[in-house]
Amino acid sequence: MQPMKQASISHRNDGIIKNPVTTVTPHRLGVFRPVKQMQGELEDILVENSWGKCKLPSCVLTQVHACIIESIFISSLKINVAQDGAVAILIVIPSVLRNMGKTTRNHTWFHSKIVELQNQVIEIETKTMKISSRVIRKVFEYKNFINEDGKVWAIVFESEFSRFLLSDQGIFYPPHLLKVIAALPGSAQAIVRFCWSHAGGVRGEMIQSILRGHLKYAWSNVRDENKCIKKILAVATEIQKTGITIDLAGRVWFERKYGVGYLKPENFAMNCRNTISGPGLIT
Repeated sequence: MQPMKQASISHRNDGIIKNPVTTVTPHRLGVFRPVKQMQGELEDILVENSWGKCKLPSCVLTQVHACIIESIFISSLKINVAQDGAVAILIVIPSVLRNMGKTTRNHTWFHSKIVELQNQVIEIETKTMKISSRVIRKVFEYKNFINEDGKVWAIVFESEFSRFLLSDQGIFYPPHLLKVIAALPGSAQAIVRFCWSHAGGVRGEMIQSILRGHLKYAWSNVRDENKCIKKILAVATEIQKTGITIDLAGRVWFERKYGVGYLKPENFAMNCRNTISGPGLIT
């Protein structure tokens, strides 16, 4: 059996993460719903737009789960790719929580969100890919690696979902920016991630057009819709820290600038070809 392959997360001198923190397709198809917590009974979610189709049976995924996945990549001690394509990432939980701006002792909360990522099935179909997979396969303590910040854990993504991540176009951004994003309302987070998934930027699209039109988020009534929009406008100054401007009319503007953008997926795959010695991460 061939040893697993390693991908290292490295940073440039300007603080921009070199490898992808997330990828474009989930944020174009609304995989992570524009809220921080689901309300009421879980429902099947179907999103279909010009980029493809996404089905989420009994959906639990929110922007909080998006933050967790991004923080796992940002906080990684080591990334391995197994023969079946499964990505395994070594992390310490306090670091993941710290990069999200959360208290570092909230391990029970972290594990509860990981369980949701283990149980959620995601079905995605685009012109170039089709998957039906859970997000995370398993999590276990990795005792062969010592870190002063606490226990080291291995997060193993499902192989089909991992291959999807590695084939999708990647997005990278300054690691410190995740705290800014995580503090925003869920609807504002979804807008930020939607904008960052567009290489050509966003030019004056209305908030409603992004949330209701592209991400298929339906409000119960007009009053709730207006309340959501006011909530987004109230944090426009914070949103601007992510490079996105929302004017008083609710139009969204985003122009791709230095330090924000895609990393070609083949670059990530190339980093994964380095061979490691010693015990592998996936058993």
